[in-house]
Amino acid sequence: MKLQQKFRTAEQFNLPDTTIIIASYPARNDRSIKEIDAVASYTDHFARSFKKEMGKQNRKVIVLAQKTGKDEWYTEGDMLICRVWDKGSPLCFAQILTALAFFPQVTSLLVQFEFHQFGGKVTTALFPAWLTILKIMRKTVSLVLHQVVEDIGTLSGHLNVTPDSIQTRIYNTALHLFYRTVASVTPTIIVHNHVFAKRFEQMTGRTDAIVIPHGLGAIKPKYSKSQARKTLGYTKSDYVILTFGFLTWYKGSDWITDAVAGTKRKHMQLLLAGGVSPNIKNSPYYRTFVGNIKQQASNHSNIKLTGFVEDADIPRMFAAADLVVLPYRSLMSSSGPLAMTLAFKKPFLMSHALSPYTKDADFTRALHESGLTANDITFRLRKADFWKRVTTVQNHPKRFKKLSAHLGTQRVWPLVANRFVQTIKNAGLEPSGKFAILQGSTATYAHT
Repeated sequence: MKLQQKFRTAEQFNLPDTTIIIASYPARNDRSIKEIDAVASYTDHFARSFKKEMGKQNRKVIVLAQKTGKDEWYTEGDMLICRVWDKGSPLCFAQILTALAFFPQVTSLLVQFEFHQFGGKVTTALFPAWLTILKIMRKTVSLVLHQVVEDIGTLSGHLNVTPDSIQTRIYNTALHLFYRTVASVTPTIIVHNHVFAKRFEQMTGRTDAIVIPHGLGAIKPKYSKSQARKTLGYTKSDYVILTFGFLTWYKGSDWITDAVAGTKRKHMQLLLAGGVSPNIKNSPYYRTFVGNIKQQASNHSNIKLTGFVEDADIPRMFAAADLVVLPYRSLMSSSGPLAMTLAFKKPFLMSHALSPYTKDADFTRALHESGLTANDITFRLRKADFWKRVTTVQNHPKRFKKLSAHLGTQRVWPLVANRFVQTIKNAGLEPSGKFAILQGSTATYAHT
């Protein structure tokens, strides 16, 4: 787009009540995130509800997204998409600052952050400096941290590092410095669960991180169970365990593959619905990791590896499943697969590493209302413990479905988006040191 056209387009959105989202985002025509990252899918689903909630207050939304071939500006409905930064380039933050110059009246920024979203180590190191510049520019930044990691050693197999090594200690020191710097220059921090808020507090001393759950429900059911199973080659007698998302070590993709490959239980099937992670796909150790999963899947007829699943095909995978399993080795990111599971009201089990999720207020209530405990839905990464929990779900599926249904009603995108709108409004209007702490559907205030 020519410079003059940009100024004309910007004029319609350059208003004090506008909020700019800075995040990765799916391409204009191809909505696949296969070659982007998970945040792009999150932003896509979130923005649909967020712009509606903003529209109710006559406020506009802009997304400053990564380029997908070229610099282009266009509208999606009443939302402006500006593709202005190059992922992986050390100049990406300068490109974003240049784009912000077109919108001088806009002070409210909603920044999504996940490691690798803007690039690798260099861009991550530059991120706090960029936030500092935004503060100097008097921008009101609300930062969504999709990951809060205290110890790189817990991700050893994912990052190909050795726990307790000198390298890991150096990374951990840098990581803690990163969070402390971010905390010092960003007034409003948002996370998706209380365990991340607690980690952030332990590393930075900040007790005011705002907890807003990961939203769900943007993708609607389209298949009956029988239809979905027929297309995937399953029979009525099959018991289908689904794992969903990019194949990674920290998500335990290899663990669940090995567990199901070694079982002698009749009709037990694993639907491994996911492809390679775009963030680490070129790493030799990761290619070996994925290769081993593919080999094991090819050697066992009860394991189906789908490859990357586009949004249009997600309902089919969940409709076919009897149980969704999240066999994570480490709690690194807010779980998109868990949000999908709740949206489709599916029974689920998750590894002990994800047990801190059950401490969230709405999760605790949903467990109580379903007649379940945290112990009922979590397992240690030991095969005997895992299969014991699976048997419990098989014998009492209604309780586990009820849990998903109860929890899901509290986390639908319209409710989540409304909380974001209120948080952003408070960030711009409340005095320094006063923050909205959203727990469930109730907003209270705390003074630091």
